Amino acid sequence: MSPPFAPGTPASSVLAPEENEEALALFQELLRFPTISYAGPTNGSYRACCEWLVKTLTDLGLKTQVLEVVPNKPVVVGSWEGSEPALPSVLLNSHYDVVPACLDQWDTEPFTPVRKGGKIYARGTQDMKCVCAQYILAIKRLKKPSIAPAASFQPRRSIHLSFVPDEEIGGEDGMGRFLESDLFRSLHVGLALDEGIASPENSYKFFYSERSPLWIRVRAKGLTGHGSRFIPDTAVEKIMHVANQALAFRASQEKRLGYPRPASNGEGEGDEGKAGGHGGCKHALALKLGDVATLNLTVLKAGVSMDNGQTFAYNVIPHEAEAGFDMRIPPSMPFAEVRALLDAWTDRAGVTWEFAQEGGADPLLTHHATSIDGAQNPWFSVFHDALTSRGVPVIPEVFPAATDARFLRARGISAFGFSPMRETEMLLHEHNEYVSEEVFMEGVEVYVTLVEALSGAPRFEGEGAQG
Repeated sequence: MSPPFAPGTPASSVLAPEENEEALALFQELLRFPTISYAGPTNGSYRACCEWLVKTLTDLGLKTQVLEVVPNKPVVVGSWEGSEPALPSVLLNSHYDVVPACLDQWDTEPFTPVRKGGKIYARGTQDMKCVCAQYILAIKRLKKPSIAPAASFQPRRSIHLSFVPDEEIGGEDGMGRFLESDLFRSLHVGLALDEGIASPENSYKFFYSERSPLWIRVRAKGLTGHGSRFIPDTAVEKIMHVANQALAFRASQEKRLGYPRPASNGEGEGDEGKAGGHGGCKHALALKLGDVATLNLTVLKAGVSMDNGQTFAYNVIPHEAEAGFDMRIPPSMPFAEVRALLDAWTDRAGVTWEFAQEGGADPLLTHHATSIDGAQNPWFSVFHDALTSRGVPVIPEVFPAATDARFLRARGISAFGFSPMRETEMLLHEHNEYVSEEVFMEGVEVYVTLVEALSGAPRFEGEGAQG
C-alpha cells in the first residue's frame, strides 16, 4: 500500500500487536456466520449472528435492542448516548447478510475465514462484514483507549449502530421495515453512514446518491406448432426481439463510460468531441459506472416440459417465453424515459413487461441524493473534513448498485455510503472474496476519526432537537 496517513492520527487509534490480533479475531468470528439472505431466516444463521452481535455490543457497554418485525429477520441496534442526546444522532448502519458462494469456484471454504499472505479470505470480507466489524472496533477503541494518557471519549451526539438483514435481496424486510418502526423514530437520526465499495486507486470513494435498481420481467405468448415448420410470431421470436433491443441499449450505455460529461450549455465536447470519440478527459470528469444505465439479461426461460424442466420436447415450439433484466438507472435518467423504452421494446402483440422486485415490492422510482454542498448540508462538511484529514484523496460518486442508504435518503436523512478500502481490488459478490489485514485495520482507524468528528459536531444552525 501507499505510505501511511499524514500525521494527526488520534492516539486512541493506535493498537499494540496483540490488540491487532484481537481485532482480526473478532472480524473472523463474524465471518463464520453463513448469513446468506435466502437461507438465513430458516437455517438459524441470522439469529445466531444477531445473538453474537447483541453479546458483543453489550460487552462494550452499549444499550442493545432487537427488533423483529418480520419473523426470523432481526434488526440489532446498539446505542451510545451522547452528552447532548437531544441533538440529532449519528447512525452507523450495516447489513449482516451476504450473497451465496459457489463452493466449487472458491479456493477456500467461504465461511471458514483463512488468513494467507496478509489477506483474509471469506464471503463478506468486503460486502460488508468488514464495515460491521470496523464500526464495533472503532467504538471499542473510543470507549476503551489502549494508549495512555488518552482519555475515554464522550460523544456530544448519540451514536447508534444498526445491523440489518436482507440488503442483498432488496432490503424491504430489513431497512425498509426498520425505518417504519417506533425504535427507529426514537433514534432521531441526523446523519447515517452505510456501505461503499473498494477503490483500486489510492483514494477513498464515498457515495451521496445511487442508481435505482429495476428488475424487469418480460413475458411473451405466441403460436405453437411442430419444430419442423416456419411458425410466425412465436413467443421465443418475440422475446428475442425484446432482448436484442435491450442489449443494443446496454452497448450504447457501455460506450459512454470514460467519455467527457456533456457540457450543461450544450457547447462542450461530448462523446464525439475528439478523434475516435474519446475526449481523453480527466478522471474526475469522466463518466463512471454510477453515471450511466446498465442492463443485464439475467433470466431466460422457454421450452415445453412435462416434468418441471428435467426434460424438454425439442420438436415443439413453446407458446410462452420469459426474460428477466437487471437494470440500474442513474439519477440523470428520468423514469419516464425508462418506461418509454420498455413500452417500445414490448410493443408487439402478446408481449408484456412488469416490475419483478423481491417480494412483489414496488421499486423506488424517485432518485434521492444527499447534498455535498457544505453551505446547504453541514454534515457533509464535517464528514469530508474528517476524511480528508487522513491524507488520502476523497472522491464523491453515485453508487453504481443499490444499498440501504436509498431508504434513508428517501426520508430526507443525509446518508453517505463509505467503505474504507483503498488500493483494493473490488470483489463484491465474486469468488475468493478477500480484504487485506492492513486495509481492514486502517479502516478501523478511519472510523475512529469519523465517529469522533461526526458525534462531536456542535448544533448546526437551524437544526432541530428531539422534543
